[in-house]
Amino acid sequence: MSISDIYNFIQIDGLTATAGQPSADQFEEIADSGYSAVINLAPDGLDTSLPEEAELLHRLGMEYYHIPVAWSDPQLGELSRFESLMASLSGSPTFIHCQANFRVTVFFALYATSHLGWSDEQANALIDRIWTSRPGFEMDDTWKNFVAAARSR
Repeated sequence: MSISDIYNFIQIDGLTATAGQPSADQFEEIADSGYSAVINLAPDGLDTSLPEEAELLHRLGMEYYHIPVAWSDPQLGELSRFESLMASLSGSPTFIHCQANFRVTVFFALYATSHLGWSDEQANALIDRIWTSRPGFEMDDTWKNFVAAARSR
């Protein structure tokens, strides 16, 4: 098993990876791969949620951060918390996940344009990599409006 087998896995750079919800065994692989921090953007209680995720990661010696983002109501305040957290973890191997990597690709792309010098084209390419992966699925107005509001801050 490899961390690249996690649903919708993307290796952003040498220190950052994103994906959908890992299993307990996959979190062990993530720890073994050298990641020291995990950020979870999915709310608790989803069908794919891993009960006791925080405790598991602490046992594995990893830092755990949870910013629950409601699918139907992402907030700029949550993005601001995410950006601050990413800045504080700069230089730390960080694994970021949500339920299926949709929330994460948007949040990371917006962070990267604001703080890492990415162009909108680079950010859109990351978003599209996941958001266009399901036939017949497209970003709804809630998320389009969220992206537009974040870019106009």
